[in-house]
Amino acid sequence: MKLLPPPNYTKHNELLRNRTEKEVYLAINTNINCIGDWSPNSNNNIQEHSAGLYLGKVVFKKNKYNNLIPKYIPIDIDETVLEDEIKKINKLWLNEINKDYIPAQTNYDNMIAEYKTFDINNIKVNCKINQDNIILNKEQIISYFINLYRLNTKLIEEHIENINVNQGIVTYMPTNEIYDKLLNDNILTKDMFIWKGNVKFPTKNGLLITLDYMKQEKLTQIVTLFDELFYPYFIYSLREYALLYFQGNIQEKNNLIFNQAAYVDDSKIINEPREYYYCRLIQDKYYKDIEQSIKDEIKFCKNAYYINNNGCFYINAINYLPNDESGFYNKTKSAHSFISPNNIKQSEDYIHNIQTRYNPSPSGNYYFELDDNRQSFVEFCNPIYPKDSNKWNAEMFEKLHLI
Repeated sequence: MKLLPPPNYTKHNELLRNRTEKEVYLAINTNINCIGDWSPNSNNNIQEHSAGLYLGKVVFKKNKYNNLIPKYIPIDIDETVLEDEIKKINKLWLNEINKDYIPAQTNYDNMIAEYKTFDINNIKVNCKINQDNIILNKEQIISYFINLYRLNTKLIEEHIENINVNQGIVTYMPTNEIYDKLLNDNILTKDMFIWKGNVKFPTKNGLLITLDYMKQEKLTQIVTLFDELFYPYFIYSLREYALLYFQGNIQEKNNLIFNQAAYVDDSKIINEPREYYYCRLIQDKYYKDIEQSIKDEIKFCKNAYYINNNGCFYINAINYLPNDESGFYNKTKSAHSFISPNNIKQSEDYIHNIQTRYNPSPSGNYYFELDDNRQSFVEFCNPIYPKDSNKWNAEMFEKLHLI
């Protein structure tokens, strides 16, 4: 196994600090395929294949008081724009259960310990388009992606507007007094706490109910725009949309609406692993004349996050956090500082290896805290996906849940 060199954090941090408008690029992935064949390659890698929608960027601009405030600049799309764009991309198609599926074989190695080998029948869904798969027509693509765009740009716009109205980001800091009040009012029950003698610690459900109550009663504090904690809170509040910086940079410069892989012709017969084929064609098409700082950032992302630039969106908030700012990204643990009581499980996902899934609070909210600033909770934006469309039927929506 070839070891990658350590990532160059010095150049990465320099890129972040030299951003003209402190821009943060945003996108959303779907469970719709944009590649006609994503069969496992000889290295047992399963190619990323999700169609993604670019949502624009957040920049920081000076207001009339000469203070930097966030401003959301969504891409400008409508039905006509999408209709023209569809002519440029591959077929988009839905997953279908693989009738020949068998579990992948587990192997053991002295160095790797345990690993799995995959072939086309070890994937639970068809990874090569065939007659069983539903191919979306023009009207179905427009209907779904316009709805996806509207739902999520509205959510982001409202989030940024709230920050500017409050001149900072709202936080919730539960106290024992609040827990006691909610216990006395029967809003919380004793089984919503873990008790160690007379000391109580709320369960995740108890904490979520408490945070919902604090939001309703406006029991809040503000981390102002000038606070050193504002930026990490802000980035993590958009963590489900934060697109790798270099990918967003290329999207913007090339006026791309969908992810880059969606524009690569995958109909030709080739004599090389498909993932490398995509990387090569994307490199030739979009990355020939980029500045050195973006080239360095691509190399950084490969070494830091173990990704190949194959044209699918990688959503990764820590890409926007300098690693030399204490606690916001723990490089020693290689872990996010982000901790959420909404975090319920981790499930296998062939697209992104491990995908964290969230359940909303009883009032439909999503919260997190920073590892180095515990018990101070902030809301984060959780992506919204269309649930109905006059161009889709119930069966099609069900197939969006197949992985």
